[in-house]
Amino acid sequence: MALVLDTTTIAPRERAEAVRAAMRYARVPALLTHETEERVHARLDVWELGGTATLLHRTSSGLVLRRTPRQVRECAEDRIGLVVLSPGRWSFGQHGERRHEQTARWEALVVDHAAAYDFGRYGDGSTYAVNLDHAALGLPRELIHAASGRLPSSPLYRLLVDHVRGVARDIDAVLPGAAGQMLGAATLELVRALVAGAADSRHPRPDDDAGALLAQTKIYVRRHFADPGLSPLRIARAHAVSVRRLYAVWAADPQSLAGHIMAVRLEAARSRLAAPSPRPPTIASVGHACGFADMAHFARRFRQAYGMTPREWRRDARDAPSRIPAAQLA
Repeated sequence: MALVLDTTTIAPRERAEAVRAAMRYARVPALLTHETEERVHARLDVWELGGTATLLHRTSSGLVLRRTPRQVRECAEDRIGLVVLSPGRWSFGQHGERRHEQTARWEALVVDHAAAYDFGRYGDGSTYAVNLDHAALGLPRELIHAASGRLPSSPLYRLLVDHVRGVARDIDAVLPGAAGQMLGAATLELVRALVAGAADSRHPRPDDDAGALLAQTKIYVRRHFADPGLSPLRIARAHAVSVRRLYAVWAADPQSLAGHIMAVRLEAARSRLAAPSPRPPTIASVGHACGFADMAHFARRFRQAYGMTPREWRRDARDAPSRIPAAQLA
């Protein structure tokens, strides 16, 4: 975690400008106006979720953010934000659409950081923002815009709101390491599924529920891959569906359910074996920690996937760390 700002350590007269500077540091270039300059307070934390994804948590007094067309031309990044807002009063305008809300529940909205917008939060509140490169999200901009006003129509909406809040709550216990990388990948996948589903909400398709279930089960696998007892039956029961239904949903994915579980476990093992450590764990302990009960099976599947044994991979990682992508060393 990177604590970017805590105004309790700053003199009251300096807090307003400190919040503005912190927002710029957190890659949120916008004109910031405080609801009241006399009672400004804020705390801002930022985490790297792997790849280009970041998670921002802000608790603060009321404020208004405006990103102008000039700022877009000069410094806007091609990123998409999934913003989760605590109960309260807020407003948001972008692409000619405007929302004024007084909510009693946590809600979410999508922000295109490569376009002008304005956002107002009135009174004290809390915000979580998952920010992703548009290219990593892999969805057309027009589809993202179509989804922005219809997120609650998706069956994944409440799941994502709870997921983002849970990630922020538990992330310090997960990062750094392979689990943190997987958490970022799972969050990206869930955002993609939510946006794609919401964009089509006016024209429901028979596979809408299937897409939601597929995304949910992938997140479940990434959370439980270390358990050697993870099985299709257990996954089906956790999602209140039959095993037949589960397999039918996975038939639409390029990778089988069993293949996905194996790929997640192997990638976790590869990252752990490559991670620098003064007292590296044994090959067997890494295998067990990643859900493999049989070490011969672990070594065989690792070699099939990566063309070398776990021991050879770790030796090469130590001898030539510069050849290993940073994402695998995290």
